[in-house]
Amino acid sequence: MEYDICVEPAVEVISLLNRIMEERAFFKKDILIRIFQNKIWVENIISDEVIYNILSSLADELDGYLPSREWKIKDPHGDEKLALTIKSAMFRIETII
Repeated sequence: MEYDICVEPAVEVISLLNRIMEERAFFKKDILIRIFQNKIWVENIISDEVIYNILSSLADELDGYLPSREWKIKDPHGDEKLALTIKSAMFRIETII
């Protein structure tokens, strides 16, 4: 099955996910996560149902990420876990398109 997705929104989402992984400032990372969630859930920029489901699940998972110094102390590997979660979703998308 070949997937026909609009390339521009997909590129936008992938770029945003990369920015989330690269950002070091807690408050900026939180803002980027909220922007990503808004694009998926509110703006609904992904029309392909399978890819939307992957990204919607990722948006749910990112809801549990609390970027703060306190969180970083409790889970010093949190940023790495976040990156792995994002990379896993991106890999799942790449395997089907």
